Amino acid sequence: MNIEFNEDNEFVTIHNSICEPASGNIYNIKPELGEGTIEVKSINESVSVVFLDIKFNQPIITKWNFKSEEKEQFYFINNLTDKRDVVPSTELDIIEEGSVVLTQNTVRRRLWMPNIPYFAIIIVIDYSWLKRINSIFPFPKEISSFIKNATSIYLNSDISTKSRLVLQQISESNKYNNENTTLLELKTTEMVYYFFENVFSKVSTSKKNLAIHPEDLSKMNNFINSLNTIIDKLPIQKEAARLIDMSESKFQRLFKKIFRKTYYSYILELKMNYAIELLMGKMSVSQVAMETGYSSVSNFTIAFKRHLKFLPSDV
Repeated sequence: MNIEFNEDNEFVTIHNSICEPASGNIYNIKPELGEGTIEVKSINESVSVVFLDIKFNQPIITKWNFKSEEKEQFYFINNLTDKRDVVPSTELDIIEEGSVVLTQNTVRRRLWMPNIPYFAIIIVIDYSWLKRINSIFPFPKEISSFIKNATSIYLNSDISTKSRLVLQQISESNKYNNENTTLLELKTTEMVYYFFENVFSKVSTSKKNLAIHPEDLSKMNNFINSLNTIIDKLPIQKEAARLIDMSESKFQRLFKKIFRKTYYSYILELKMNYAIELLMGKMSVSQVAMETGYSSVSNFTIAFKRHLKFLPSDV
């Protein structure tokens, strides 16, 4: 099943597509698609927290496809799957590695594998709320500058000890139906601050300890968002480095440090998620191979099988 988020539907799409009608603020997954719940708790008109506890029985592709050039909303996706009895064995078994923040205008595809339990807390905030919080509890200069100047944002971080404790408190508050939205907003603010604090501990205008310069971080973020529009002709690493005016060695080091995976792994995941989307849309395997930039169907099939553990024809 393909699910697309855009300006017209946002989260309404996923509720209507994969869930039963809401019981209060809790949506149950349709039995024919899997099991679990999606719970949405609105703190105020600018902030909400989404609790995902789901397992599908078929592949699901979700796609962020907002056309707005402005950063209207931020999505903090905190993957807690590793707290389950079943420890994920591959990158395919998790929503995101650790914590991720992405802006509404970031193009992003995500493959949800069947028979895998996903457990996450997603914090959704408006940019206006983030600016207001920043005026009350000012972020360090590097963070404020990056949030303001980056065209689109996609950041990846470990879930720090402090962050994990706050996530537990948010989860417990929801578990016991605590209606104290002031407390929940405070914890949400804390979580957002810790996320940026953790990410930007590696960012500095200094060249000491191979720190990431804020301008390089913005360059990388804007660059990876552009890749979703050229999946059939993604640049090799050397060309990618040239496009953003970096040496290849610097590009390689920064990419791994910022996104916690190699450039090759990142673009392979882009290609495979796009391939799944096209195959589920009934496109032929040969057409999909061409659309994802492979020189032959056999090369595409080998890469697909190696990455996803099943054949394109199985989709």
